[in-house]
Amino acid sequence: MQKHIAVISLLLIATAILGATASTGIQIQIQTAHANGELGKGSPDKEEFQISIRNIGHDDLLASVTIDGKTKKEKIDGNPSYIDAPTIQIVRFRFDRNENAGTPGVLPIKLGDEYTTCVSKRSDKSTGTCLRSTIDSITTPQTKNLYVDFIPDD
Repeated sequence: MQKHIAVISLLLIATAILGATASTGIQIQIQTAHANGELGKGSPDKEEFQISIRNIGHDDLLASVTIDGKTKKEKIDGNPSYIDAPTIQIVRFRFDRNENAGTPGVLPIKLGDEYTTCVSKRSDKSTGTCLRSTIDSITTPQTKNLYVDFIPDD
């Protein structure tokens, strides 16, 4: 008898959760891509940039960060056709902060240096949306939000 009550209770809870989810009609999916770094593993030798790409639809995208003439890029796959709601993907980039034997020509990254974050459609890299900003912390990742909605139409 107790098993039946437990199963019925579980079914009622699951139905309530599914009903609440279906009634809102909103589904947000967050993915994290690690471009040359591990999320949450800071390093005094690296400058980190955490870019949130918002309102991702079905188009494949390209996210990038440029600082001191060095650029790193990460491909972002568009949503499959069965996902209608826009999604978010967080991309983390890591740059060497100083020159060393493995990174010749790297300029020291310091407070106040300018950097640019961009997102574009992979099919047309000539148009996109970008933000320019300055390094405001050496110990905390630089965080920016880029919205796919602001990429100019073809």
